[in-house]
Amino acid sequence: MDLSIFIGNPNDWPIKATIQELNARLYSLDKKAADEIGEVHYVGLATLPEPVVVDVQSQTTFVLPTFVTIKSSPESAELLARLNRDCGLLTMSPKTTKLRVVLADTVASVAGVDVDLSGYEIPVEFLVPCE
Repeated sequence: MDLSIFIGNPNDWPIKATIQELNARLYSLDKKAADEIGEVHYVGLATLPEPVVVDVQSQTTFVLPTFVTIKSSPESAELLARLNRDCGLLTMSPKTTKLRVVLADTVASVAGVDVDLSGYEIPVEFLVPCE
């Protein structure tokens, strides 16, 4: 699974940035729970493979490759059941599951100034297609 990140920068010079480090922690959420979150299950980690430049007046899309392996074990039984319910062969279309992606550990430079945002996290929740 690849995680695509889009950043729009409508600013003029000197507001150019380079993202040097970025991690994204992925969690499975229960879209059918009363609060649409249910029990949260950690799924994996995506890491920025190389720095990304966000130029002035630009729209930049980059990919964080994510490698997810869910082992068949008692600890992962609820997660596997959820994914089977959301994405299994007997699931009616549209086949989607809900994820929380937490962007974290960001180190960047903006307008030539180094910025350490590693203490800040940005959580985003959305439905994703199962394909």
